[in-house]
Amino acid sequence: RYTSNSSRIDLQLWLNWKKDRVGIDTRTEYEHYFIRITKIRTVLRNRLGIAYNIPHWKLDPHVSAEAFTALHYDGNRLIDLRYELGTDVDLDKKKTRTFGLAVRYDREVNVADPGYRWILVLSFEHAFKKK
Repeated sequence: RYTSNSSRIDLQLWLNWKKDRVGIDTRTEYEHYFIRITKIRTVLRNRLGIAYNIPHWKLDPHVSAEAFTALHYDGNRLIDLRYELGTDVDLDKKKTRTFGLAVRYDREVNVADPGYRWILVLSFEHAFKKK
């Protein structure tokens, strides 16, 4: 209700690394919204996540942190931080279906009246196997 409809460009780079029971993933994302130049139009997002596979335990935890940086004509600045704690559960033995549950805490920074949000994340993932 506070903004009009707009278009955006979104470019993402994902890197994943796994060693034994620990997995690390990182994502860099560039977003550009086609709105008035006086508002924040370009955001660079950097996320780092860590997952751990606990032996003989179905609820493997993961944590992540994400920083949002505004690229603006009056200067670049950190505008938001987001933290997540969650778990994933495999629904079948082939590990093709996964259910995820997470809690995110999102906090604006470096703004006059910072807001914050608690976000409940429910996810379902299905992997189609190649024959």
